[in-house]
Amino acid sequence: MDEVRIEVQCNSCKGTGVYRGFTERPGFGAVCNDCKGSGKAIIKYIPFTGRKEIGDIKFVYYSGGIPYSKDGADNREKGAISYKEFLMGSMPSHPKE
Repeated sequence: MDEVRIEVQCNSCKGTGVYRGFTERPGFGAVCNDCKGSGKAIIKYIPFTGRKEIGDIKFVYYSGGIPYSKDGADNREKGAISYKEFLMGSMPSHPKE
């Protein structure tokens, strides 16, 4: 799918192209650094058409920064589910629940 681009109002200057902060003296404004004075920003995105698959994944779990075994043997007891289950809509149990 092709990337989509849309023009939106710059969040930093609220579409004015001019920024006024605490360092600008009364009556002065600075050209907005984010939009370069245009007042607009361009958002680029690729529309979501569905979850993509990763070929070599066997298990899915919520990361807690703890290493798991390479073969997945101890993953089930730590809340992991098979990748096939995940693709069918199941979610692993969250370690904080």
